[in-house]
Amino acid sequence: MRMFTLVGALSVMLANSFAVAVIYGQEKPPAEVQPKPADAQPKPADAQPKLDAEQAAKPAPLDPSILESTYDQLWLHLSEHYAGSLPPDWAKWRDRFKGKLTSIGELRAASSLLVAALGDRAARTLNEEQVEEHLCHLESGYVGIGLRFKPLNLINQGLLIKRVADGGTASGAGLTAGMVISAVDGVSLKGLRWETAEALFAGEEGSRMKLSLKDCSKNEVIIVRDPHKPLGLDVELASPTKLFEIDHVMYDSPAARAGVKEGDIVTHINGNAVEGGSSWWLMNQATGGKMGDIITLTLKRGDEMPRLVELKRAIVETWDDAFGAGSQNFGGPGDHGLTEIALKNLDWVRCLKWVDREVESMNRYAGVILDLRGCGGNDPELAARVAARFVCDGEVLRYRTRIGAKWEEVSYRVAPEKGGTTLYRHLSHDAGQPEESKAVETVSKPVLNARMVVIVDERTSGTAVALATTLKKHGRATIVGRTTSGVNRLVSTTTFPVGNELLYAQVPTMTLLSLTNLPLSPLKPDRTLWYGKGMDLAKDELAGKYWYNDPNTIACAVMLGIVLVVSGLLYRAGKKASRLAAEEPAPASVQEGPTSLWSRVWPLGFVFLCLGIFLTAGLITRHARQTPPQGAHPELVAELHLNPEKHKEQERLFLQLSKEIEGPITFKVVPDKDADNWIYAGITVRYQWVDKDGKVLSSGSGSQGAENKEAMVQAIEMAQTNLGYQYENPGLRLLTWHKQTPVLIGGEKNDD
Repeated sequence: MRMFTLVGALSVMLANSFAVAVIYGQEKPPAEVQPKPADAQPKPADAQPKLDAEQAAKPAPLDPSILESTYDQLWLHLSEHYAGSLPPDWAKWRDRFKGKLTSIGELRAASSLLVAALGDRAARTLNEEQVEEHLCHLESGYVGIGLRFKPLNLINQGLLIKRVADGGTASGAGLTAGMVISAVDGVSLKGLRWETAEALFAGEEGSRMKLSLKDCSKNEVIIVRDPHKPLGLDVELASPTKLFEIDHVMYDSPAARAGVKEGDIVTHINGNAVEGGSSWWLMNQATGGKMGDIITLTLKRGDEMPRLVELKRAIVETWDDAFGAGSQNFGGPGDHGLTEIALKNLDWVRCLKWVDREVESMNRYAGVILDLRGCGGNDPELAARVAARFVCDGEVLRYRTRIGAKWEEVSYRVAPEKGGTTLYRHLSHDAGQPEESKAVETVSKPVLNARMVVIVDERTSGTAVALATTLKKHGRATIVGRTTSGVNRLVSTTTFPVGNELLYAQVPTMTLLSLTNLPLSPLKPDRTLWYGKGMDLAKDELAGKYWYNDPNTIACAVMLGIVLVVSGLLYRAGKKASRLAAEEPAPASVQEGPTSLWSRVWPLGFVFLCLGIFLTAGLITRHARQTPPQGAHPELVAELHLNPEKHKEQERLFLQLSKEIEGPITFKVVPDKDADNWIYAGITVRYQWVDKDGKVLSSGSGSQGAENKEAMVQAIEMAQTNLGYQYENPGLRLLTWHKQTPVLIGGEKNDD
């Protein structure tokens, strides 16, 4: 048991426990939290004024012959490779700007006019911002330095006592609210983190702790440590020093290559002191500028001297579905080990590496959902290599391109080889020349053999449509969703060097073909999504659920049949009563007799009857969804991934937690070599429903950092909740928590 616990600065730390994501193109902050004006931000004493544009060094002017040569190269490239019809006056455009180009700006303007003359919306030259977008698209990332910051409050004057709780070891020492603790056992608190200061209060049982006070009649007080009683002090930081620290460093980012590490304290950015600055101001300082701009950081690590780090803004790769791809395992009633992968960018240079990694794990599942909604691509060879991971024999992609006045057809075919498959590239000419064939790569790993469902929509285009079409033609997948776009031309990006700069041009140069050698047409899904979510439709397809055999549909159909029968009987009885009333009119005194009254109110009774029937059906089906199959039972496995030498404290807390929880959960300590670089251990909680035969009905997992017991409990609670959500029962409770000895923190009870 911990001898004491402090709450000091909790309110400050919770209020500031957010991370500032340094992401290119992040949304503008709300008006109420706009960054302060530049003159309101702290500035260094040695800040120097920036040079204006006229004072900056200008690049040397280019030779006009170089500009004209680059323009001519662009004209020839479009003449030989554009996959469309050239305009009638195309030859005149070659000499239109001869002798008129004197600067790179004029060359860019002339090139834009030349490409616009094609009359093709897909053809364009790229400006500086569009070049960054194109490079980020290929790398699946953003332009930045690869850092996330979070606020950091360091102790300045000391710890301000807000309240002294009764019953604590500090209650009889003469401490009162308003006093400031400046040192513990002779160690000054100034400049320390909260965690470091908290450790100073720990000690052996019965030992004496000396607290030094600032600006007080008492210079110091002595407190005897007692492990059976809390300290009982509610404190906060007195006038803290507000800085920022590095919360996360992206892999292979400019910051990672410069040696920046998590936990480094930032004191200056771009020459400006960060102390007292707002988070939005820091974000603007870190994200402002363009690719290649230099951002300077002054960092302090531990007791080392501050050092200056220069970071050049570059592309920071992100492995997530917002840019490239993503995957997750999920489950629910009727799902048997399903996994979902989402591809958003088939031009991503690391796409193939990611797919290889996923295919190895996907073969362990009974069904795979490939989500291609919003996916596009212009690299046919990369798409063919991806298709070779799912098809073991036959043609996977075909396209037509133009080289001068000749047209060429390129096809990619997969052939089984010993120990794997080989992807071949076949080139055929329209002039009767012999075909050329070469091997692109040999795939030694097994192809995906699980059943597949591919989701597409109207935003799926380019090589993504070709991939989905191939999987359908080879019988490898069922297509669900909405009809894809009709874009079957692929755009190539070509660079032309101009001195020290580059001119980028994007032009359609290839036309995708179907396996029957016709231009690739929009792909119509096997099951069209009319309403609801595409993922639900894909899961139903894998599970073999159709509208006519879905339990909910059958229940509704039965209820509707009963309603129709009852309504028919009621209608017949009402008509009969009305006819009898018309044939034998009753006296005026009994005109509103039972028969006539029934003929008027029976429709209202029919409505109430229908409502009751449908309410009963809803309750029955909801109960069925909330009830696991007979004999099914849940299982939870909590794994602590750690470095045994580095994370001893987290291991101790994890083992302690295993003794405090009863229920269907297993605790495992897993040594992990990747944990050598982790500040804290990591906890992964796997959860699943298993039937009486041991078959997994649904599964999932969640991971997070395990810096303390609260984080471990949070991960286990989340897994327990997710088990309940799989049967629409978020209130499901499987685990029993032992009551722990409460520790008084500021007069309140806490379970840690």
